[in-house]
Amino acid sequence: PDQPDDELAIRRRRRRTRILAGLVAAVLALAVGLGGVVYPMVQQRQAQVAQVLLEQQLYAAPDSVTTTTALPGGGQATFVASRQLDRAVFVGTDLPDPGANRYQLWTVTGSNLNKPTGVFRDAQAADRGSEVKLFFSGNVAEADYLAVNLEPAGGTSATPTTPVLAVGPTT
Repeated sequence: PDQPDDELAIRRRRRRTRILAGLVAAVLALAVGLGGVVYPMVQQRQAQVAQVLLEQQLYAAPDSVTTTTALPGGGQATFVASRQLDRAVFVGTDLPDPGANRYQLWTVTGSNLNKPTGVFRDAQAADRGSEVKLFFSGNVAEADYLAVNLEPAGGTSATPTTPVLAVGPTT
């Protein structure tokens, strides 16, 4: 028949079980920790790749229009627009320091820039550097012009409160 285990053998098995459980817990904690670090990096990389693909599609669109304008005080603004894709991007190069303000993008409808029929607030650039790329989020397909000006940080009214710095047509 079965012989009972001696007390020393029982202790050894319990100790091995505890050590093995501790090792499994440590490996699991390490895996979760690495996942928490790696996942945001993967998400950020996927967003960068998606933005590059959107830019490439925009530049390659058959109706793509590119306009580059020198800004007062230095730097330049480039607008790339495609009505067919309903997409546009603003590329600011060597933008002057806006101080307490931010660069504000606008979509404009109407044939006369001095008396537009519609002006719609779009994205606001939060950063500044040698090159700032910012996609328009509004309805580019129906806009006649894209514009940029300086507005107070955090937002503004429905219409520009300061003069427009640069304009680019969508057709």
